[in-house]
Amino acid sequence: MAEAIKEKGALSVHTEKLFPIIKKWLYSDREIFLRELISNAYDAIYKLERLGDMGEYKEVVPGGRVNIAVDATKRTLTISDNGLGMTGAEVKKYINQIAFSGAEEFLAKYEKDGTKQTIIGHFGLGFFSAFMVADEIEIITRSHQFPKEKTGAVHWKCTGTTDFTLASTERNDVGTDIILHLSKDNEDLLDEARIKELVIKFSDFLPIEIAVNDKKVNRQNPIWQKKATALTETDYKDFYKHLFPHSEEALFYVHIGIDYPFQVKGILYFPKIRADIDVTKTGRIKLFCNNVFVSDNVVEVIPQYLNMLQGVIDSPDIPLNVSRSALQSDVRVKKLGSHIVKKLADKLVSLAKNDRGTYEKYWKDIHPFVKFGVINDVDFYEKVKPALIFTSLSMKGSGGGAPTKNTEAATQKAGGDENAMKSPASKKSDSNVPKKSASNDKADISDEVGEGFVDKDPRRTSHQMVTLEEYKANNPKLKDKILYATNEENEHRYIADVQKAGGEVLVLNSPIDPHFIQYLETKVSLRFLRVDSAPVDELMASDHEADLAKDKSLDEEGDKAYIEFFKKTLNIPSQDISFKTLADKETMALFIVNEHMRRFQEMSSLMNTETLKNDNQLLGMTLVLNRAHPIISKTRSWVRSHSKSSPSVILDKTGATIATAEGNEQKSSQQKSSPKTTEKATEKVNSDKTVIKADPNIENTLRNIYDLALLRAGKLKGEALELFVNRAGAALEQTIKL
Repeated sequence: MAEAIKEKGALSVHTEKLFPIIKKWLYSDREIFLRELISNAYDAIYKLERLGDMGEYKEVVPGGRVNIAVDATKRTLTISDNGLGMTGAEVKKYINQIAFSGAEEFLAKYEKDGTKQTIIGHFGLGFFSAFMVADEIEIITRSHQFPKEKTGAVHWKCTGTTDFTLASTERNDVGTDIILHLSKDNEDLLDEARIKELVIKFSDFLPIEIAVNDKKVNRQNPIWQKKATALTETDYKDFYKHLFPHSEEALFYVHIGIDYPFQVKGILYFPKIRADIDVTKTGRIKLFCNNVFVSDNVVEVIPQYLNMLQGVIDSPDIPLNVSRSALQSDVRVKKLGSHIVKKLADKLVSLAKNDRGTYEKYWKDIHPFVKFGVINDVDFYEKVKPALIFTSLSMKGSGGGAPTKNTEAATQKAGGDENAMKSPASKKSDSNVPKKSASNDKADISDEVGEGFVDKDPRRTSHQMVTLEEYKANNPKLKDKILYATNEENEHRYIADVQKAGGEVLVLNSPIDPHFIQYLETKVSLRFLRVDSAPVDELMASDHEADLAKDKSLDEEGDKAYIEFFKKTLNIPSQDISFKTLADKETMALFIVNEHMRRFQEMSSLMNTETLKNDNQLLGMTLVLNRAHPIISKTRSWVRSHSKSSPSVILDKTGATIATAEGNEQKSSQQKSSPKTTEKATEKVNSDKTVIKADPNIENTLRNIYDLALLRAGKLKGEALELFVNRAGAALEQTIKL
């Protein structure tokens, strides 16, 4: 039977095994040794000042100073301070006992006097970081308890083992010298410039003088510790230039001063965003603890969407790891991040409210990050909501904004001429086209000739910034709709239509905007619609009941026949086409894009999915034909009248007759059809109930209608654009001749 055991005791530590781990692996960066030794020196200086203030040290307290002597000949670095000093007993207590913090003991004794937030030391391990670079360390120190006894000093020496020596010695003044005998692997630290660089990196803002070979190095002015009312704009600008000497001047700053529930001070700057800047890069916000640099990685504190911020955060309350090189995961860290976000949001709202003009200038730089924050942090959205602004396009002055003449108007008239806007092949075949009959005079459009065109009316679009509430107030007819554009150039005509109807258009052309508006639609009772998602009549909720009533009396079968003829003539069987009576009589045809379909396509494209990849660039687009336009009206009448006539004729691409409705072969003087071609044509005729004569003039007119709509939508490209230009050139030639 096993013996019952009940025992209480203390754990033992094999110091000889633990010590090498501490001195070699406790810190990830060997350079930290200098930060730790300077911080210890600062603590010693501060303790002496506190004792002097409390009357426990009767002598005159000298101004705090640390000097680092670089001696390449002796291969030593000596860090000297004029602080508290130590007795032999204190050396054995604070140095020989690993992880015994003299700072903690001092705080326990004088905590009631408010020194808690000033002492840097905490774990009692920093001194041993020096063994990362030194083979041997000496300490020569004279305690404040022997202010007038030169022989009151002691000399401690250790070679990196658990063995040490301690003996009496002399030192001229109260204070401590730490002498490091550098190892061969660390002789680069004997470079004076290198030591200065490390002092500036870690201890630039300690409020005591730090010198290298008796030359002052540090700035010694942590302005974030001061109240905002004690600083000028020049102070903030100079401090930013010191921190980030190669950056452009910052847009604005936020001075942080939090005393409860923890202490946090700092200054954060919102920089100008250059095209080449890497906004995902960390290291823009420097984390300090009691003015000593800790880390430039504060991802635990600052949300990702504020990663571009630059500046300083300093808190004695933040939980650091043992090496004081990184934050520990802690609820306080999350609360700290929330406080910083609130401060920034308050600053943005204050600027937007009290200095709108300046804020609008900043917006082009900050809006991507504000929007990213809104999408990712609902609390940030609620705080910053009043400061969300948008670029709005409206017309300068009053009245409509669309040009009085445009290329579409010119082509509308030119498109009806027998020779206008034709391909050369079509012109050659004119002799083979049957002449129009007198009964079809009203339905034919071949007598209209295009006039010359000069656009004398420049764009008069005004850019202004508005909030959503201001936009709604400016556009009461829109009710719950927000109209926007993603490309001012490509969507110019759609924008002009809205402006002509008295509406405003927001510009949302940032890559983040599709996600941003989708998020906003979940938070506010608004619908975002791009200007090409519907005819302007529907977008602006215009009242055109008379036109709608007229639509009811129109021949729906005629619409269907026209659309079918349109698709077959242009060989676009999958194109969605619809008829509408638009209030704008000048608009002949336009493409509209289903809002939800377009957004889905854009999201799929961003995610590189194959869901909607299609060679057809018009997927989701509907061609709207305006019944109120004379060209549409006349071509529609032509199709309706010719669908009832017979015999019908089928022409080849040159305009030559290749077959009649009866299937008889016709051979032109320009081209003879093969028996095979004739057979196919005859089969096509016999398979259709009604075959409409393929008049080249009508085909060109339909092609121009379609291409003008494509051009307006920014979709006319490649060969189709080249052919359109050729037809336009031919039309201009006819205009000049006339």
